[in-house]
Amino acid sequence: MQQLGELPQNPFQTGDVATLIAQPVIIIALIPFVLIFLRAAWLEYRRWKVHGPSENKRSAYDIDEDAPSYTPPESETETDDMTETETKDDTQFHNPKPARGGQDQN
Repeated sequence: MQQLGELPQNPFQTGDVATLIAQPVIIIALIPFVLIFLRAAWLEYRRWKVHGPSENKRSAYDIDEDAPSYTPPESETETDDMTETETKDDTQFHNPKPARGGQDQN
């Protein structure tokens, strides 16, 4: 049994926050992440002070479906490929769609 103030030998036996904070390895591992987020917050604050709030109003307008680069989203229903006894879940399980990022696989 551990005495009060003694650090555990196994990190999964931590009992309270004071014991967790006392682990120097955890503190050293978290320092780079904390510094990166603090720097990012400082740079965003400086950008906001110089340029003001963001003027990106892209979400305020409707999507132009007549634009040449617009591709409509894939439909949810696949009635063409389904038979009367299959459900949509069965079709997706047996006929998975190819990955969208690369070339189509045969």
